[in-house]
Amino acid sequence: MIVSGINPYNSYKVAKKIVQIKHKSAMAKTACIKSYKKARPKQFLPSIVMLAQSFFHLNPTPKAMKLQPFAPEAIKPQVVASTIKSLPKIVATTDSNFTKIQGMVRTVLPESSNNFIKQIVEASKAINCKPEDLTALLFKESHFDPSARRGSFYGIGQMGQMALDMSIDYAKAHKEFSKNIKSSMSLPKFAKLSKEEQLPYVRNFVLSVRETYVEDSTKTLTGGELYALFLTPNNINSKFLAAANDAKTGRYYRQNSGLDFNKDKRITKHDLQRVLNDIKQNDLNPKVVMSSTTSTQTSKAEL
Repeated sequence: MIVSGINPYNSYKVAKKIVQIKHKSAMAKTACIKSYKKARPKQFLPSIVMLAQSFFHLNPTPKAMKLQPFAPEAIKPQVVASTIKSLPKIVATTDSNFTKIQGMVRTVLPESSNNFIKQIVEASKAINCKPEDLTALLFKESHFDPSARRGSFYGIGQMGQMALDMSIDYAKAHKEFSKNIKSSMSLPKFAKLSKEEQLPYVRNFVLSVRETYVEDSTKTLTGGELYALFLTPNNINSKFLAAANDAKTGRYYRQNSGLDFNKDKRITKHDLQRVLNDIKQNDLNPKVVMSSTTSTQTSKAEL
């Protein structure tokens, strides 16, 4: 190569000439670019630096030192990947439970508020039960009607005065569940509240009886256990909640015989679970209700 023929005596002249040639070439390439207002001061390179510069411009770079051309498209993915790893994971997802409960509730209450649906989901998390079971239970008790009344029981959860008082006491003992709970409440006033306003009281009542009658506080309640806490919480750990021939619970059985799903003269937690499952599969199932509505409309059209 050319550099190999350079000796210490003429190296400076050869290197300077090479740099001058390079300088002229650069001037030709940049002739169309507007020069800076202030010219850069001349830099004087020592002969050894000029020699090194000429070497790298006249000789191919060794493979071990090969310089890669700048490629933004090659670098960008790496930068983005490293940036993503350093950022907190923020994933915008729709709450599947909210969507599911929304479909169930709006099957029978198309105008139901998102707030009510959200409250059901949040209440089920606090109680530690499936939101579908809680939704089916509220429908069974009142059809989501806050003005529903059966004897001395009112509202969407069919609350009595004792249940209402237990709910308020629970709020006083647990501040995190005291929001929207009045310090005192009578049944007539409670009956005038909206379903959104009644639900916190229903939630607190279930939390209160759960705390008293369910030993394992981490246990996820089945639908049957949840319903049992509404009906006869003191019998939740028994084999049956009520029986036709039982002296203590016979009267209660006769009042609620419709909950005896398998008609064996006893009401058990298994019966209550099947009652809720039937509601979920039929009354609050959007597909079943839509199919039934379509069939009815077709029959009317044929007539």
